[in-house]
Amino acid sequence: MDTTPTTEPTMARRSLPRVGGPFAPVIDLFSSVRFGIVLLALLFLYMTVGSAGIIYPEHPNLFHPAAWVHAQFRQWRPFEMTEFEWFHWWPFDVLMGLISANIIITTIRRIPFKPVNYGVWMIHTGIIVLVVGSVIYFGQKVEGEAPVIRRAVVVSIKDASGAVVAKERVIAVPGARTQLGHEPYLIEIADIDPSWELLSGNDKGKRTYSVTVMVNRGDQRFMRQVAAGYPEYTEDLVLTDDPKQPVKRARKVNPDGNPIIDGALSVDLEYEGQQWFYLRNDLAKAWALYVRTPGDGPWTMRPIEGMPLYNDRIASRDDVFNGDRTPIDPIDLSVPAVDAADPFQDVAFRVIGFLRYAHDRSKWMAGSERDPFNPVVVLEVAQGQSTGQAAGQSDRYQLQALDPERSVGDGGLLRAQVIKDEADIARANSSPSLRVAVPSIGFEGILPIDPPTAGAPVAATPIGAADSGWSFRVVAVQDRLTIGEVTADVAIVEITSPERTWRRWAFSNPSMNRDLPPGDQAQQQQLPPDPSISTVYEPGENGALLTVLIGPGPNQLRLASSIGSMRSAPQPIEVGKPFALPSGLTITLLEYLPNAVAVTKPFIVPPEERQRDARELFSRALVSGPGGGAQWLDYHPYVFDRRADALRRHPFEPTVVDLGGGRKAEVLFSRRREPMPTAVALDDFILATHIGGYTGEASTIRDYTSMLRFDDGAGWSQPVPCSVNAPVEHDGWWFFQAQWDPPDQARFEGDRASRGLNYTVLGVANREGVVIQLLGCVISVLGMCYAFYVKPIIKRRRREAAQALATRLRAEGKVRAALVALLATLAVMGATPARAEEPAKPFHEAVDLLPLGEVAVQTEGRLKSFGSFANTQMSFVSGPRRINGQSPEFTYLDMLLRPESYEDADIVFVKGAAARVPIAEAVIESFHDAAAKADAEVRMEGFLKHGLISPALLKRPQVMATLRQMEQDLIRTEKVVSQIQGAMSVREPKYLLGRLLVIPPAADDAQQRWHGLGEIMMLAVDAERAKAAGIEQTPIAGIDIQKQRAVAGAWKDLIEAWAAQDAPAASKAVAALADALHQVNPAVYPDTARLGWESWYFRNNNLTRVWLVYMASIILLLLGLVYRWPRALAWGLGVFGVAFLLQTAAVMLRWWISQRWPNSNM
Repeated sequence: MDTTPTTEPTMARRSLPRVGGPFAPVIDLFSSVRFGIVLLALLFLYMTVGSAGIIYPEHPNLFHPAAWVHAQFRQWRPFEMTEFEWFHWWPFDVLMGLISANIIITTIRRIPFKPVNYGVWMIHTGIIVLVVGSVIYFGQKVEGEAPVIRRAVVVSIKDASGAVVAKERVIAVPGARTQLGHEPYLIEIADIDPSWELLSGNDKGKRTYSVTVMVNRGDQRFMRQVAAGYPEYTEDLVLTDDPKQPVKRARKVNPDGNPIIDGALSVDLEYEGQQWFYLRNDLAKAWALYVRTPGDGPWTMRPIEGMPLYNDRIASRDDVFNGDRTPIDPIDLSVPAVDAADPFQDVAFRVIGFLRYAHDRSKWMAGSERDPFNPVVVLEVAQGQSTGQAAGQSDRYQLQALDPERSVGDGGLLRAQVIKDEADIARANSSPSLRVAVPSIGFEGILPIDPPTAGAPVAATPIGAADSGWSFRVVAVQDRLTIGEVTADVAIVEITSPERTWRRWAFSNPSMNRDLPPGDQAQQQQLPPDPSISTVYEPGENGALLTVLIGPGPNQLRLASSIGSMRSAPQPIEVGKPFALPSGLTITLLEYLPNAVAVTKPFIVPPEERQRDARELFSRALVSGPGGGAQWLDYHPYVFDRRADALRRHPFEPTVVDLGGGRKAEVLFSRRREPMPTAVALDDFILATHIGGYTGEASTIRDYTSMLRFDDGAGWSQPVPCSVNAPVEHDGWWFFQAQWDPPDQARFEGDRASRGLNYTVLGVANREGVVIQLLGCVISVLGMCYAFYVKPIIKRRRREAAQALATRLRAEGKVRAALVALLATLAVMGATPARAEEPAKPFHEAVDLLPLGEVAVQTEGRLKSFGSFANTQMSFVSGPRRINGQSPEFTYLDMLLRPESYEDADIVFVKGAAARVPIAEAVIESFHDAAAKADAEVRMEGFLKHGLISPALLKRPQVMATLRQMEQDLIRTEKVVSQIQGAMSVREPKYLLGRLLVIPPAADDAQQRWHGLGEIMMLAVDAERAKAAGIEQTPIAGIDIQKQRAVAGAWKDLIEAWAAQDAPAASKAVAALADALHQVNPAVYPDTARLGWESWYFRNNNLTRVWLVYMASIILLLLGLVYRWPRALAWGLGVFGVAFLLQTAAVMLRWWISQRWPNSNM
């Protein structure tokens, strides 16, 4: 509000117009400026608490860095509000209403509607319009996400007349499956190439989206490839038994050259329009349950009102595994049917628990005697005589005796085994053996075997008599080998009979035995087992040092040990009693569960271990139905009707809930969805990357662009691009890029790898009221311009008419005198004292590194100028500090060529007092001499201020021990220690030289890998001399050897000049090196002008000093406004315009350098 007095002298003393009636006190209160200031202060406090949160101490030592905690007040249990909800709460609405009323009433009663006050009226009007627009905007705000698949595969079967008799539709993602027909066709998406190149026809060289499906029908098995937009190129691929050519094109197999094997099967690609978008929970809580009858039918949504978002809510700690720190705070939310299509109108589900971030974990618990026998033992192996001693390290093991994989621990050194009788004890202590029977020689027996060792081939073992002609040799032994879903033990042996030699895989289960040809032929097709010899592999003790024997009784436990030179007889072992072993070991049976049952519950992940950007992905809801019992439901970001419709990396695990009376329901826990304003389809997805392509790192991606089509009723529209910083508007709704489908490998057995780019996730939002908001801002800005520029002119003209000429001249004289004094002071301050002699410049100032600004370096998949590259690398070492005032380019080269100069120099930057203080204390304590300790104290005072420390000090044993302790603190100091370790690695000459990829590739593609100076630095300039010496580095293939020698010679000259600190010679070598690098492959070398400007841009701190010009304009504008000096006002506006032009030029230069709009730092 503007409370500037009006020009009339009596106006300031005039009382407000009187208002009668009962509302007079209220009107007077809302006419008070002080009341408005109080309301604005409350609004500021409310907004600060809701947006930035609060900071409060949790430790009495208020000066300790860890004593203060930052928390979001609105996320606490009594509130449970998102930021959007916090600013929709009734206190905020009341505050905004009171402030609006105060502005309106104060403006009408206190500020006369005169030309001199038009600016204030416009400002206040604009604020009211902005409030109205904000009420409309946030009152109607809807925002969500919509996954849009790129294509759907439509499979149909046609009869002889061409009529479709069966049809199925499946989304195009690798691994998706469906089947159709009476004699079913089994269809699987085998491969998708998002950028498949057409190799023939008139469209040769074009790229399109290609899908390959695997077709199985009885004995018929082939693949069909379909290209989006090019149905004429559809063809089948026939699988063959030829390992050299496993796939043949159908046109080469069919006598008539037909590219299709099965003409009755039709496979087409169609757009998959998305009809729904899912509301974002971080805008406003939008939890929902989806229910349906079991099957593949459509889901019906049930909103969950009152569901928390940030805090765990449990009714009992038995609901989770680690609920000790979670308060008992139950919820009981009814979720009734709200849709007439809901199949369970009479059923109201209840949500009785919620977990923000949890994973399922299974744990063995004691069962009853009615449960099956399933023995589980928990052992502790420790140094010392008992578990109560703290003399050594201890480890715990949980062994499940009946599970072949989980019955062993520590790589097979511990084992739990169930024995049926006393005779099994001998087998438990036996060595691996092979049970062999050869009826032709009348032999049947057990032959011990020894697994082969590296470099020592196992000798053949005769079978039967030495002259029988039968023998075997052990090739390999593998226990607990997993084949498919079966786990078995196997010995691979080479068997020799009087007639031949072959290789056998002898399993512990003889039905799995298989024969193969011997030696190098073993990779060929397997042979049927030879019936002349039968084998059974018996693994024996599997090399276990400690075996817990369970049985014959269910509670009879014994320990068999093979530690030491003698095997001991099994000894009884009891729960809780330590058992002493040789070598100072102690084993204790902590727990024994004879009838163990697996219990699966959620495990609450501690806040410090959670992924910050996971949002609600790992949330759980405890849901119960009328049939009794409650189940934890996993959160599903999106809802799919069938498993075949599920997007890659997104779960689809419906939970079946018993409703009682024989009825069951499928339930999904997700978020509310709304119908799309119009169906949208994905035509193409374009991934723009930096040089080098996508490497799996987000930093290699420049932009994501989805080419969208909208259903306008008459068909699909033309493709419209939608990228990260360029949203698309359609029918009043805005679509923007939110997520994408990156490439990934097969995630489990039977899964298929994916090249990605098969779907996109769009953000969907409306923007109602934005025009009104902008109108309010424009009115307020115009009012400010009027108040600051027009109003002073009006007031000055009025004052000039009333004041005498002498008074005005005196005022101008004072102003001029003040300006002259100011200019004189600036001139004195800017003058430099005369110097008798210019001192010699230091080496880092004398050497000319400007030619390196036009040298390109390949890093992180893109090309940068050397200046930009060096600036980034040195920031990893010294952070925001500059070392000894040196440029990053000089420091990079000096650290590479003279590393010893930096060993005891303060170059490693440590961020924050929480990390600097313990390091400084460790450094001081590491010195015992009084003088050295005093020097260390002085040095550490500087370290605490600027944060730079030398590598030599960081390598001191006391400091390294402190860093190891700090590394354990994952919350406060672990990240800082990682940064220190990274800085110590970056400063190494080997790293610096290896990263200097400045030699362009021989190919014509600049995206190929560039070469480093280390690959050619040992090349001799004189080829004859190198040949005579007989030693020379192998040159880079494909690049002119003379150009490589020129680069190597210039680099050697630079090394020698740098070592001698010869600035002219070093400058000359720098120029020669830059010129030699440009000549290696000019066709692919980037524009040197652009590289030079990029280097200049970073040398000048990204042109951030333009703000000094802005500051100068503000000073002049203030002089003009305060002292009513028109010329200063004109100068201020001119300087402001210059500053704006400079800033615009900086933005355009940055755009030209990076070839993209500068939405982030380069």
